[in-house]
Amino acid sequence: MISVITVCYNSSKTISRTFESLLNQSNKDFEYIVIDGASTDGTIDIIKRYLPKFKDANIRLQWVSEPDHGIYNAMNKGIKKASGNIIGILNSDDQYFPWTIETISQISIKYPDYDIYHGLLKHISNQKTTRITGTSSENLYKGMIEHPTCFVRKKTYEELGAFDEKYTYVADYDLMLRYKKANKKFYFIEKILATFDEGGGGNSRASRLEALTLQRKYNLISREKAFIKRVREYMKQ
Repeated sequence: MISVITVCYNSSKTISRTFESLLNQSNKDFEYIVIDGASTDGTIDIIKRYLPKFKDANIRLQWVSEPDHGIYNAMNKGIKKASGNIIGILNSDDQYFPWTIETISQISIKYPDYDIYHGLLKHISNQKTTRITGTSSENLYKGMIEHPTCFVRKKTYEELGAFDEKYTYVADYDLMLRYKKANKKFYFIEKILATFDEGGGGNSRASRLEALTLQRKYNLISREKAFIKRVREYMKQ
């Protein structure tokens, strides 16, 4: 079984689209887990409104709303709750395509020896497509693969750990670098699996600076080059 996790906090403007993308899956044999960080903007009301819709679609849904210690803490909570063998994480402003769960189901059955499955990502800005990207894991040392498309076997999380909560923005990149370093097997699917809203925090200056810190940790960039990039970031208006 596949588990999908959505973490959210004050996501009332976007989470309905995320929910609809799950309800529209051609393969509804999956578990859905929503981890809310004690939202105050109406997100909880939206979750409650969608409960009967997921029940009518025979999609198993469990949710919790309580304070957390950031997005990666919430993701780790979801991973612990997941009962599926394969886990996908979809943020509350992103969406899957109708074929996403079915594609992962078929590929994971056909190629069971892989640990991480990932594919192409459609980037959205102001509800318009800006680009489509897809990065092989062979290029992880140059930059992150498309995390919204990633599905990871639960046994891999259990063996090597989940997200390092000391990071605010790049724990997903750290996770994939750890898995790559441990020689885990990545399967790249040449198909669009998810959308990504470029207006989120993951595209901020703070996230880019934290990524530089991570690249230094893994010796992916020289101290001198990291310094130059930091200076350029602070010079941007």
